Amino acid sequence: MVEQALEIKFRVGGFGIMNESTLTFFPDGTAVRVIDWQEDSRAMPKDTFVTYDETETKDVYAAFVALGTDKWPATFEVEGDLMILDGTQWSLTITQPDGIVRTHSGSNAYPRKWRAVTKLFGIS
Repeated sequence: MVEQALEIKFRVGGFGIMNESTLTFFPDGTAVRVIDWQEDSRAMPKDTFVTYDETETKDVYAAFVALGTDKWPATFEVEGDLMILDGTQWSLTITQPDGIVRTHSGSNAYPRKWRAVTKLFGIS
């Protein structure tokens, strides 16, 4: 029987362009981060594929846990009657090793630790 990995996909963008960063935590204690850039006009960073050893993985996983996604609502919404149709849309999909999937998203509304999210996933 093959042990399953924890996979976390973070997508962010606007105007039809969504960049995606995937963090995968493997049962052997290692992890990888892969960034799929959809923007043609932007210089691609050198770290689009990063592998983490066991020590680094512990730090990356701790940074993910510190985001507190288990307490996030499914949808972040702009407060009040203001409806903004352009801007930044994002989603975070967490697929646990047991197959349970949690999804969080927002449009111009973000979790408190937004900078930590974009730093962890390497995209903004």
